[in-house]
Amino acid sequence: MLCEEKLDVFENGFEDGKFNLRIEFYGKDARKLLLAVIRELYLPDYGEEYVYPFECAKEFWGIYMNPEEIAPEEFHPSPVKFLNQSILSRLESVLDSINARMM
Repeated sequence: MLCEEKLDVFENGFEDGKFNLRIEFYGKDARKLLLAVIRELYLPDYGEEYVYPFECAKEFWGIYMNPEEIAPEEFHPSPVKFLNQSILSRLESVLDSINARMM
C-alpha cells in the first residue's frame, strides 16, 4: 500500500524511496517495530500531532498503537538458527562492498 509518495508498506515491511531504505522484519511485535521506524523517519516532516505515514501503516496492518507507546529500548534480536555457506558468502560480499570488516 502506498502510504506516502515514496513509501510502500507491505505485509512484513516497507520500502522508502525518499530515504533509500527497505526493511523487512519478522517475529513477535515486528509490525510495531516497523511502525516506530516509520514514525521516527517522518516525524521531522509532519510534526508531533499527526504523522500521516504512521497512521496509514497502522491502518494497513490493523494495529492500534499510540505514538506515546513508542519508547527507546535496547534491541536484543533472537540468535540465528542456521547459517549456511551461501548466506555467509552473500553477507561477506555485502560487507566487502561497503568496506566493512567482519569480527
